[in-house]
Amino acid sequence: MKSCLFSLLLFCFPFVSIGHSQIRPGDNGIYVISGKLTAGNLCRGFRCKPYSLTALRNLPLEVALRGPKNNPYWLFLSSKANLCLSLPGLRNSLILNPPLILVSLGTLSLQDSIRACPGGLAKLKFKLPPLPPKTVIYLQALIVSNWIPGKIPTFSPAVQVSLK
Repeated sequence: MKSCLFSLLLFCFPFVSIGHSQIRPGDNGIYVISGKLTAGNLCRGFRCKPYSLTALRNLPLEVALRGPKNNPYWLFLSSKANLCLSLPGLRNSLILNPPLILVSLGTLSLQDSIRACPGGLAKLKFKLPPLPPKTVIYLQALIVSNWIPGKIPTFSPAVQVSLK
């Protein structure tokens, strides 16, 4: 009886679907934290316009990268980000302008507690050097993500960090 009622509810209310919590091909994310301020996306969607965060210079900058567990990532930094350049063999687009500085590389080895995300997580913490106020940096990751044809390096969105 309970299973019939559940089936009826799903039939009558299709918007109440389990599909919204399922992992989609290529899901990855970048999330930047400075104190109580945050910017980025957890693991869904891509846009060519960077997310924006104002960071205090005396606080550490925390970066969370999400994607398939145990897949590699590369985190890049740049002083400009106005591209939306598709590159052969890579998914999504490069937003950062060259020169790119490799800030970190590794694997998404932590288990992510957000069930709607692919399951891999890397938590990075940076102490910023004494940069002048109003300095702007941009971060973007390249994460090997799972797609239908296989594992493909996929750009995350970018985050603009303005120092206060």
